Amino acid sequence: MKPPQKPLTLLFFVLSFLTKSSALNEASEALFKWKESLEDSHSLDSWSIKSHDETNPCKWVGITCDSSHSVVEINLPHFNLSGTLDDLDFTSLLNLTALNLNGNFLHGPIPSNISALSKLTLLDLGNNGFIGAIPPEIGRLSELIDLRLYSNFLNHTIPYQLGNLKKVQSQMQLVF
Repeated sequence: MKPPQKPLTLLFFVLSFLTKSSALNEASEALFKWKESLEDSHSLDSWSIKSHDETNPCKWVGITCDSSHSVVEINLPHFNLSGTLDDLDFTSLLNLTALNLNGNFLHGPIPSNISALSKLTLLDLGNNGFIGAIPPEIGRLSELIDLRLYSNFLNHTIPYQLGNLKKVQSQMQLVF
């Protein structure tokens, strides 16, 4: 006699839900922590973790999720954000395909651990106040199609590793 399959199906459903919920909570915590580290984050007032309903980053301004509720895009151009990327935990956003922070007041170095975003196709950090060297680790973002780092205070050395970005379709906008 075969054992019933329903408990196994139910277990799979529960585990699937918990995995999605865990990833969603991890992303919301990472984004909220970064928001709290910013010097001015008034434009991100919808980013809250006060109640259960508000912890879903898919409902936050500038955040896009896919059908499985993974954060896949952060689009915050011209949001008057001021601060650094130091407290943004990129490893909690592994399904991110687009990061657009153009035209803000972000400063400091571009963190090398941005290379954890292996699915990234668009990286726009232009028109900010980033300083220092372009991290050579950006060359590991093999899915990158569009890279914009212009109008920052980056040094004039372009790492040879950026030559690994074979999918970049248009001219990389790296004007310093």
